[in-house]
Order: sequence, then C-alpha cells, then structure tokens
Amino acid sequence: MQSCHGHHFLLVLEKQDKCGEQQQFHAVVQLLGTPRQAEQFVCRLELSGRRRRLMWEAPARSILRGVQSAIVEHDCLLFDAATARLFVDDGTLSVNMAVSQG
Repeated sequence: MQSCHGHHFLLVLEKQDKCGEQQQFHAVVQLLGTPRQAEQFVCRLELSGRRRRLMWEAPARSILRGVQSAIVEHDCLLFDAATARLFVDDGTLSVNMAVSQG
C-alpha cells in the first residue's frame, strides 16, 4: 500500500498457474476509490536488476473494478516465470511503484 496525492494505492501481484504452461504473474495498481478518481492518476511499475529494466505505465484502476477485470482485459503488467527469474535478487522479486497525477 502506498499513500500519495491524498489517496491510497494498492499494488497487487497475482501468480497464476496455467494448465500445461508456465506460471504467469500479473501486477495491478488499484486506487482505493471510484473509477472516476482513478482516472486522475498514472501508475508506473518497474522490475529492475542485473542491468535489466522492465516497465509498465498505465492509468490507475479503481479497486471497485477488481483485479480480475484488469487481468481479463490484459490491462496490467504481465510476465512469466522465466522473465521473473531475470529480476530476482536473493530470492526476492521487487516491484517498484510510482504514482503521478495525469
């Protein structure tokens, strides 16, 4: 949870095991507020490590819309286990989040 710009934002990282496929990870930033309030913010997620950087930038999503809607609509940072391993440091995967008013 991150508080900034007078609001609270939640970073959700969900791991899904696909039948017969690799694991997939979905990262979504949700505003604890309405969809109209969420439209006011842009969120940037970043994985970094070992001279690599992967970024996703998109409008915030309201927590009222739920995580699954972001996943179904492919409106989230999506990466597989092989990609995650490129960014793991000492067994930890760090996802950095920045929120700006847009």
